[in-house]
Amino acid sequence: MHIGTVFIRVKDIKRSKKWYQENLDLLVNWEMDNICAFKLGETDITLVQQELDVTKDVTFNIFCNDIIGRRDKFLERGICVSELKEWNNITYFSLKDPDSNLLEICSIK
Repeated sequence: MHIGTVFIRVKDIKRSKKWYQENLDLLVNWEMDNICAFKLGETDITLVQQELDVTKDVTFNIFCNDIIGRRDKFLERGICVSELKEWNNITYFSLKDPDSNLLEICSIK
């Protein structure tokens, strides 16, 4: 078994699609009407335009190889990110997408 997709609810599919493409370097896997799916490893991240009930908790994390470079890239684009934090052998930071969904970017030491 594996996770097929992670759904993220957004207010404006066009704005969110552009944000995820530009800031997470994701490529569209498929899209239709008010849905846009990006491939991230073996799992899709699927944006769905609908009414929001945004959680204040991180619901998933994205691993990358260069945590400092990735964080700097967000800062250069004027995106507010948290300080780097560490837990066991994982370094991570969090940020919000345009709809205030909380995302976490991680790297293994």
